[in-house]
Amino acid sequence: MSIFKESFRQFVQQQMKIREAIISKGNKGDSRFSGNTVDLSKVGGKNITLPGGAFFTNTVNRQCVIRMSSGSDITDFGATEFAEGGKYEKSSHIKGSGLARRYILQGGTLAVDRETLEYSDVSDTKKTTATIDGKVDKEFTETTRTRKEKYKYKLGNRSGFRGISPNDFGTAYGDPTIRSNPGEDYGSVPMPGITTANIRTKSAYGSLREAKVEFVCHNQRQLETLELLYMRPGIPILLEWGWTPYISNKGKRVLDFPFIGEWWIAEGSMDSINRQIIQEKVKSGGNYDALAGMCKNFSYKARPDGGYDCTVEIIAQGEIIESLKGESFVIPVNMASGNVITKSQEEGAFSITDAEAKAADFLELGLSDFKNFSLAVDRSTSNTGEKRSTFAMNFYQAFGFDSTYNFWGFFSGSNEEKTAALKFLSTGALYFPSPVANLSSYFGLDDLSKEELVELGYGTDSDSLEDLVLNGLKTFILTEDSYFPRGSGNGDGFYINSPYIRWDAFCTFLNKFVINKDATGVPLVTFSTNTVVDEDLINPRVEPLLMSRIDIPGIPHDGGMLKFKIVNVKTDWFDTNFDFIAQFNVNSVLNASVDPSICLFPEQVSFSRDGAFSSILYLGAIAIGFGVGGVAGGAIGGAIYKKWAGNAVITSNKKNFRNIGNVYINIHKLQQIYRDQRYDGEGELNDDFNLHDFIKKVWDDISAASGNKHKFIIHNDLERPSVLRIIDANFQKDDELTPDKIHELNIQSNNTICRDFSYNSVIPSAMSATIGVAMQNPDSIQDIDGATFAAMARGIKSRFHVPTKTEVVEPTDDEKKKSSDRYEKLCIETIALFQNLASFQGNLMVGGYQKVDTETGESEAGTEISKAQQNLKTFFNGVNKIETLHSEDGVYENGVKYYKGYPRKVQNAPPVSSVIPLKFNAKLDGISGITIGNVFQIDPSRLPKGYRGSDIAFVCMGEQQAITAGQDWTTDIHGQLVLLPTTLERPNRGVASTNTILSKASGKATGKAGELDKIDYEKLEVEPYTPITDAEQETNIEIVATYLKSIGITQAGATGIIGNMLAESGVNPSRLEKVRKSAGYVASSEIGGKGGFGLVQWTGQGDKRRGKLERAAGLSKTQRNDINFQLEYLQQELKNDYSTLLKTLESTNSVEVATEAFLTKFERPASYNNRKNSEAAMQHYLKHLAKRVGRSNSAAPIVTKVYT
Repeated sequence: MSIFKESFRQFVQQQMKIREAIISKGNKGDSRFSGNTVDLSKVGGKNITLPGGAFFTNTVNRQCVIRMSSGSDITDFGATEFAEGGKYEKSSHIKGSGLARRYILQGGTLAVDRETLEYSDVSDTKKTTATIDGKVDKEFTETTRTRKEKYKYKLGNRSGFRGISPNDFGTAYGDPTIRSNPGEDYGSVPMPGITTANIRTKSAYGSLREAKVEFVCHNQRQLETLELLYMRPGIPILLEWGWTPYISNKGKRVLDFPFIGEWWIAEGSMDSINRQIIQEKVKSGGNYDALAGMCKNFSYKARPDGGYDCTVEIIAQGEIIESLKGESFVIPVNMASGNVITKSQEEGAFSITDAEAKAADFLELGLSDFKNFSLAVDRSTSNTGEKRSTFAMNFYQAFGFDSTYNFWGFFSGSNEEKTAALKFLSTGALYFPSPVANLSSYFGLDDLSKEELVELGYGTDSDSLEDLVLNGLKTFILTEDSYFPRGSGNGDGFYINSPYIRWDAFCTFLNKFVINKDATGVPLVTFSTNTVVDEDLINPRVEPLLMSRIDIPGIPHDGGMLKFKIVNVKTDWFDTNFDFIAQFNVNSVLNASVDPSICLFPEQVSFSRDGAFSSILYLGAIAIGFGVGGVAGGAIGGAIYKKWAGNAVITSNKKNFRNIGNVYINIHKLQQIYRDQRYDGEGELNDDFNLHDFIKKVWDDISAASGNKHKFIIHNDLERPSVLRIIDANFQKDDELTPDKIHELNIQSNNTICRDFSYNSVIPSAMSATIGVAMQNPDSIQDIDGATFAAMARGIKSRFHVPTKTEVVEPTDDEKKKSSDRYEKLCIETIALFQNLASFQGNLMVGGYQKVDTETGESEAGTEISKAQQNLKTFFNGVNKIETLHSEDGVYENGVKYYKGYPRKVQNAPPVSSVIPLKFNAKLDGISGITIGNVFQIDPSRLPKGYRGSDIAFVCMGEQQAITAGQDWTTDIHGQLVLLPTTLERPNRGVASTNTILSKASGKATGKAGELDKIDYEKLEVEPYTPITDAEQETNIEIVATYLKSIGITQAGATGIIGNMLAESGVNPSRLEKVRKSAGYVASSEIGGKGGFGLVQWTGQGDKRRGKLERAAGLSKTQRNDINFQLEYLQQELKNDYSTLLKTLESTNSVEVATEAFLTKFERPASYNNRKNSEAAMQHYLKHLAKRVGRSNSAAPIVTKVYT
């Protein structure tokens, strides 16, 4: 997992060492008033001498300061309306940042003093004349006014009482500038101030921060002001907290508390403020922290003394992605025809009064342009494959294959003319009315110099700028009907049969054009494919985010190991009898997508295409991938951009193959997902559409295309909360994270800075079965979870579930032979599965399985793809099983013999492991800089014996900061256990270098969506439909309610779902719909039947909803009428395809709302879809709804019993 690149950062480790040294002072009888030396050499520092009395600084004197500042500026109109008037609150005092500067909440209320450093206001008058035919017609006076202002801001503290203090303002009580002076009802009151604050991480893998701040004010006038500044959803708020005094990482006593001056400058930005916060964290050694976010919610409550207790919830910027729909633009449409008005029409005699404005999404426009670019490349070159070898081109032309050139139907003529037209498409103006200048601007290529384009590998110095840009576009967009040859001796190339776009380029497009912008043109959030490593050091690095490496152990094969083989797969070359040889190594096959209708993985593309990936990170992604696009210095060529580009690592092929930014996504699939989410069944815009759900669905599908060997999720950069990225949530220790770099947390000692710690297990019900199987039957390991937990259980076994083969008793020769034969058979079967996968990839490389129905976005080879996905899963089952067995006879170090095919005494930790839901919770003295994904270990002497191995580590999955009214600050970190890869008991299996030739792939590289794989259903029996009794129905309702409660559905939500189930199936998981057949009605009981089936009456054959349910049952070898299976499948459907509905069901307290939501969003009856077109349909729908609400109410007593 790419965020597991480092342990705690150096400045955090150094501060922890210093605090441990301070807290241990005096343990040996020495004076706590004297200084002592701390060795920081092992954490990147040097020896420092602490000042005398450092112990008391950190234990007695130290207090936490907390400050909250508003980003609300008051307009001229607002200042006039809001100002109370008088000497101390004129509109000129509070406009702009004036009011916010008066109400900085820090314990009490601070004020920001503004010192004028420079001010000038100069007017310049110039007279001009207008002439007609050389004669002066009129004289004009033009006045230019230039105003320059430069200020210095500093904080001012309040003290004293008005009337006692010599000052009229700046006091703690009675200050008229903060409305503490006597009003109509009350006398002088104190200044408002913060009482407590709690900051925690939320969302997937704790990547998004939110804060809850409680503060008080003392009259209604103060409340009105604070409500304006802090209690308006969406208003920016800066929350800061930290220790003062503290001992820095240089061993100095520091009294100052940082001040983010840029917060008060209108030209500043949230990105530059976040950078300054990071710098202050490093500078303070983790003794300062801050959150720049926005108001999400607020509340206040009146007190008897006339004051108010207020609460504001602050959320980091990244959460806004869940509400963004994307930018749109307006196009003119002919009202009569409905067609878009072209540029020629606009410039002609067409009357604008005949047009109407229509909004269009940039996302939809871009996807259409990307597809059209692919089409243009195809039609401006050869329809039978671009850039084939001379022999192949001559062969196709000789046999009369179509080589007609047709560029979008707009151009005809010579190849040179068409090539020129294609270059114009890339760098010239796009067709009207697109607001995009040209295709290259989608990806920032128009901002790059010729030298930078050459550096990225898009050509040489001799190429023209237009050629370099066009080559860059062809790198970002793999165009349909194109062929990429390979170098000599490396097998044949790769034929692309669908258009694909690379993820890092797509991110650049999203950031530049799709994601909504603020008033200054800066995107509210950005997507990045890179991350910053060692930012606290002198030379931070920008590195690509990586997916976990799928690496298999050696499987004995032909005198060597399968993992070291170079594989050549022969198949038919297009429509000829010539052999096509696809060549790749074993791991390339396993790191490939098995569903090219969704995506192609980097290694899959690069093993067939020379130079597919540059060793230089894509500069456009760096330019805006850290949220600096559009900011001064952040554009390409700016200072900020140059910094990040200059720190970008030169990547190797090893990293290029795992670079998530190098994943190619099928453009047809992107269009299908967009259409499904953006429009409803009637073609109307879906108000629930948002970019978060769109991106999530895309990457959920990509995870599935990997056989779920990767777990891709959307993740926020904790310290740059407006930056989003896709990460692989499967843990894999980064190669650069060596054991000596993993910080060991000291607990339960007299020098610990850990105030409290605990262990707890939070194993979800879905995973508990996996753990139980791994413990009770180690022979049945089927996935990463199973392998991980089997390794955790090494050295123990269930007394009542003993594996069939053990080395406790000396086996007979016959038993040893049978064990060896079983092992060989398992290896052969596993290799056969690999051969099937290799053949699949061979067919894919000549264009197989890539074709997508452009209307539905579904694969035209669904059956073959499903079979490959099952083969991949079964293959890894075999691999995991082989890993648990001895591959040969031998002797342990203690002299005990072991035999081939018998279980190993100790299981190895897998190279890729699940994040195990066993949590370590620690409460520390407040410290910043700990980020999600940091890997750390615990002092092994404080762990149970079974957890003391060097392969046990914890990954930080969440952190929480708490500041109390007593000015104490604590940091809670939540770490989940992972297993670091080991080589324990792995015999030396040698290396084989011989090639293996797999047989010619059988069958065509095509398939028809909807054809069901019979093998998938071999364990299924066609069960007869039988009604259930009332008692059975009540039992099923309890089962359903219990399950829905366990996954977070509210009681009302569960009641609404069950009401729909009662109407659909009577809560009978075997219920079959009756469909018309010949003259009568019959139950659609056969597998793949047409009618509805199950609890919610899943309907549709093949790749439709019922077909998918039955396929899932076959793959999991589960009866399709199993109620628990159907509930689990329903949960996945809600998560993946109905996320907005799921949110409603998780939050609503209304049975009626839940019933209608499930009916209209999930069941979608015909009467609902037609309600706008027919009054009869509307009336039928309303009766339908009333009936289901009645069913829900009838189920309510049973659901209530379950929930209470």
